[in-house]
Amino acid sequence: MAHDVFISYSSKDKSIADAVCSILEKEQIRCWIAPRDIMPGVPFAEAIIDNIKASKVFLLIFSSNSNQSHQVSKEVERAVHHGISIIPLRIEDVPMSKQLEFYVSNVHWLDAITPPLENHINKLSKVVKMLLSMRQEDEGDLREMFSTESGTGKKAAIPEKGSVLTGPASQPATLPFYRRKVFIPLIAFAGIVLFGTVAWLVSVSPGPDVDPPEGVVFAEGPLEPIVHEALTDSEAFVESVEPDPLPLPETQPSPRETAPVREEIHAVEPIAAKPPESEPDITADPGYSPEVTAGIDAFDQGQYALSIRYMEEVLTKDPGNIYARYYLSEAKKHLEAMVQPMFESARQAFENGYYEESIRQLTEVLQLDPGHARSKQYMNMANTNLASGQITMIIHQYVRSVEHHDLLDFYEKNCTTPLYETLRTDIRLMLDTYQNLYAAVYNVSIRFVETEKAEVSFNCQFTGESAEKEGRQVLFDGLQQWVLIKHGDRWRIEEIELES
Repeated sequence: MAHDVFISYSSKDKSIADAVCSILEKEQIRCWIAPRDIMPGVPFAEAIIDNIKASKVFLLIFSSNSNQSHQVSKEVERAVHHGISIIPLRIEDVPMSKQLEFYVSNVHWLDAITPPLENHINKLSKVVKMLLSMRQEDEGDLREMFSTESGTGKKAAIPEKGSVLTGPASQPATLPFYRRKVFIPLIAFAGIVLFGTVAWLVSVSPGPDVDPPEGVVFAEGPLEPIVHEALTDSEAFVESVEPDPLPLPETQPSPRETAPVREEIHAVEPIAAKPPESEPDITADPGYSPEVTAGIDAFDQGQYALSIRYMEEVLTKDPGNIYARYYLSEAKKHLEAMVQPMFESARQAFENGYYEESIRQLTEVLQLDPGHARSKQYMNMANTNLASGQITMIIHQYVRSVEHHDLLDFYEKNCTTPLYETLRTDIRLMLDTYQNLYAAVYNVSIRFVETEKAEVSFNCQFTGESAEKEGRQVLFDGLQQWVLIKHGDRWRIEEIELES
């Protein structure tokens, strides 16, 4: 579809670009905007280049987003390369990047910063119409300037400033003398001098395809020399003809009424402008399905992961869908730009041993991009390291509780209720019998069977003193095996096995 205006914008400003396009088209200004006007099967870059070249006006929606967009910069460069008139519409007050400044620093701006936006777009439509009108006038002047004489291939004479031309611009330069406007005053002058002679000249005037009478010479070149030479020849011709002394009958029409040049000039009607072609209904496009619409809406709302999911579902059914391919690519770029800084911060927290903080940040990343593989990997490592640290801390608490004679309190806080009820009687008896308890733990091993289940084994030597026997006695020396289950944010011992 032919168009007048190419609209360049960042995908983050799509809603504003669509509003601008809608208002311009209501004013009968034909616009081209991606991805709406990209034909299915046409490569995206090829469609952009071809339609920039075919446009008359290049409209740049300037914002902080387009200011940083490499795609927009490439489009502006192509417009400058092809000599397209550029109109930047500024919707944000931000300093221009050096790359854009190189191309459009000397272009007049239209500001649309203050609301309402519609008023600024209406002003823009007037500016666009003015540019298109000026372009049409310039093209008309060039066509008239470079039109050629019939059968000669020579350029038509350029009229002097102040001369008047009527009729179509493609009218041949070599015309019979009575069709040249410059001879209208000549005929009137000859009629005043010898009215009968002028009437005779009109009556014997040849048709459009007949050569002028013998004796009248027309010279090529600018109109002024033609007028001078024609006058000279006419004077010579008039002197050689005897004037008719009889007046013309009253019923005879005047030369002005019978002159074919006047009738032909007035018969020329202006060519009506061809109405603009109607815009296609994109909702009728089979590639613009409800799933694609939902994906575009999610993209506009910044829900890039959801937009990716929609577009991937569309492409499984319709691999060539141009809308799904475009928005899938753009959504992935935007999502990566958002996720990457967050992931780097989470990774740094992990490297410094702040596993809880790393897990918190990685959770936010995975909420935005559930498929982010590296975040999943670091999440597993962070959870494992955090759980290992928590379980190791429980083992240290066990050793300290033995030394501080708080073993019963330790089991109550760190064991499940059934296990504590099983151990409570034996632990209380041991604490009543022995004093100065001591525990040594080594060869600790932690293995995660499931995400919230771990198996722990360690060697332990347990000693104490009693009133009945002198010296320190070994109460236990062997392997302990624990099974721990995660309850909420805490790990609790579910099983204890002793191997002496």
